[in-house]
Amino acid sequence: MQQNINSRSYVEEDEIDLRELFLTIWERKFFILIFTTIVTIAGVVFVFSQKPIYEVKGFVEIGLINNSNYSNSSKAIENPNNVVKKLEVLYQNFYDKEQLPRLEKVSVVKKAQNLIELSVYADSNTEGKQKLENILNNIKAIHNKIILNYINKIKIQINNLKKQKKALLDGKRFDGSEKIKFDIGREIDSLELKISDYNIKYTKLLGKMVMHKYPIKPQKKLIVAVVFITGLILSIFLVFFIQFIKSLKEDI
Repeated sequence: MQQNINSRSYVEEDEIDLRELFLTIWERKFFILIFTTIVTIAGVVFVFSQKPIYEVKGFVEIGLINNSNYSNSSKAIENPNNVVKKLEVLYQNFYDKEQLPRLEKVSVVKKAQNLIELSVYADSNTEGKQKLENILNNIKAIHNKIILNYINKIKIQINNLKKQKKALLDGKRFDGSEKIKFDIGREIDSLELKISDYNIKYTKLLGKMVMHKYPIKPQKKLIVAVVFITGLILSIFLVFFIQFIKSLKEDI
């Protein structure tokens, strides 16, 4: 019986405390409203004073060279991780994050062969697209030069073999050796296959660039909502804090 009375008293005390809390909030409702409004307006002014930032993304597929007769032995023109490091050094300014347009992010796509993701921040989609195209063209120029050097080396080998074959056909060397002529012809065919489009893949943009119709920063609605909730919570906290200070003074 005594336990039931104690439990009832605890419930009544909780109800009284909650009632007092709500009454305190209600008495200070104008302060809460004004404070929250001021904080929200300040947040809105801050948001609209920020420069809008657009993002343009692209996925670059690093080219491949297959220098053997096996289709599964292709090798990337350049290690994707090395490409990422070079781009970070060339295009990312870690000391000036306000610079636009800029390469915001560059990374190797996980679980994807020779694929790099590039993200550019700019004042507009047009500027971002142009910046991304410039970066892509620089990567392609470097890789195309590597491919060209590779092709030229193979062509030199082919020309030397053709001279040997011509000498055999003219009867100047290895006269009558049909096997040697056949082996040379087969080697020429193998080298020509190495520099064909089947075995050489150039670095390129995979698909189209990804652009957003609206800027990704600042996220105005989200920021204003967070500022409003923060202002409301802070105003309620101030109300109870002021009430607590008053109660201390009264007790003294």
